[in-house]
Amino acid sequence: MHELTFQEINEEKQRARFNNMSKSQKESFLQSLIQKDKLRPELAQRVYEQFESGQAGSVEEALRFISELDRPSHYSDI
Repeated sequence: MHELTFQEINEEKQRARFNNMSKSQKESFLQSLIQKDKLRPELAQRVYEQFESGQAGSVEEALRFISELDRPSHYSDI
């Protein structure tokens, strides 16, 4: 079993806080990121969908998941 790094501990804390937010708190949190120009509106919608589907527990996790979805596959026939 490996010891958690400081960053992993912070990510877990952030994930726990976000999971405990109500739906309206999550929406207003994402809106505040948009207003601070830290998140594009179309990306915020996708982040929110990740939370609602239970696939992500934090903004970082959702963004990582989305970037993986958007990354072209090495095996694609492009």
